[in-house]
Amino acid sequence: MDRSRAVVAVGFGILAVALAVAAVVTDEAYLVLLAAVAAVGSAAVASEAGWRRLFGRRSRAELEAATVRLDEERRKALERASKYEAEAIRARHDLATAMRARGSVGAGDEPEDRVEDQGPSDGDDEPVVDGGPAEAIDLTVPPPETQTDRLLDADTGMFSQLFYEASLEKRVSAARRGMRHLSIASVEVMTGVEDGRPRPADPKLVARTMTAVFRDADTIARADDGTFLLLFEDTPETGAVWTMERFRRRLADENPGHTTWVGISCYPAYGFTADQLLQQAHEALDRAREWRQDRIEITTASPD
Repeated sequence: MDRSRAVVAVGFGILAVALAVAAVVTDEAYLVLLAAVAAVGSAAVASEAGWRRLFGRRSRAELEAATVRLDEERRKALERASKYEAEAIRARHDLATAMRARGSVGAGDEPEDRVEDQGPSDGDDEPVVDGGPAEAIDLTVPPPETQTDRLLDADTGMFSQLFYEASLEKRVSAARRGMRHLSIASVEVMTGVEDGRPRPADPKLVARTMTAVFRDADTIARADDGTFLLLFEDTPETGAVWTMERFRRRLADENPGHTTWVGISCYPAYGFTADQLLQQAHEALDRAREWRQDRIEITTASPD
């Protein structure tokens, strides 16, 4: 028992004894009742539970123990967050590496034309490829697009829609296994909305602002239609809204005249599959576009 609680308990006890003595001397019944109440109060204060009920206070030792416990829980939460972030970054890197390797293998497996050795040439004969004349190679024609080229958006350097959709499938599966939250957003930034002449904002400017605001574990991609696709690891609905609000404010503060529309969906609150989440985010973005000012819309769809 701490010192302050002991003093109060002894005080109640002394009061109970004094009232009992007075009741004996005066033969007054109400003094007996008061003495009983004081005795009960002394017992209540002496007990830890009674002290809390009466005064709502905790001992210093209890407060210190609670502080240590909260610090430990906070440390564990930070460790989990760091673990999830590292896992997301590693998974994204592994996926990009695998997709690049797949594209390289696909290109390298194609059979190359074999030039047969026809002996010395006097300069008039055409080289023969597999028994026929070789076709001239036009160096002005760009080479065909490979899988590697399609991983990144050419204008911003961010990931492409192809990579985002492949990554989303894997991250939803990881969130399901780890019983974690995951949020996605579909974003469109325009200029000239207030003037009645809306046009897409500079994608490089938008990409730079997103890179400055979002975490390394968050995936930023540019869709084929020019909008941006975002994937927030271990982030519930409220976290996604606040993250997009930080982006909106920073973009508006540094670049006035921009209008940001956002559609958000979350796993598992609104959807269970990648296609479902993506469709919900696009539909929420369509509702946000109905406003002439910045707007963040969250899907209202059911996961069923």
